[in-house]
Amino acid sequence: MGGMLRRLEVQNLAVIREAALDFAPGLNVLTGETGAGKSLLVDALALLLGGRAEGLIGPYGESLLVTTFFEGPPGEAVLSRRVGARSTPRVDGEVVTLKELQAEAERRLSLHAQHTALALLSPRRQREALDALLPRASSPPTRRPTPGARPS
Repeated sequence: MGGMLRRLEVQNLAVIREAALDFAPGLNVLTGETGAGKSLLVDALALLLGGRAEGLIGPYGESLLVTTFFEGPPGEAVLSRRVGARSTPRVDGEVVTLKELQAEAERRLSLHAQHTALALLSPRRQREALDALLPRASSPPTRRPTPGARPS
């Protein structure tokens, strides 16, 4: 996981016409009454992770836009996704595939909601977590035969 989410901007997301949220270093907590829109902000981040936009396009236009700004290792980045008749994912202003946006977002975001730990369900993320625990080697590891095993 790299960098820190510095800012989230949404446009035409369900009942939200336009909103911007700046995050401070350290722990940031969203609180509010039921129906205040906390879940919509999580839904906005989920769109960057490849989530579906069903029912999220608001009445203020024909598309919605989610933009995030990250800073820190592995570098600054702007990730965005416009969803309407077509989906337009971008990384640092460049149009990319949804899979590419998803991969970049997964390097920077991990959503944990009630009854869900999205990152932990991905076999790729599980491997990455295990690999991060291993010491770095200058060359790829070599596989040694198991004693008593027959060659294949």
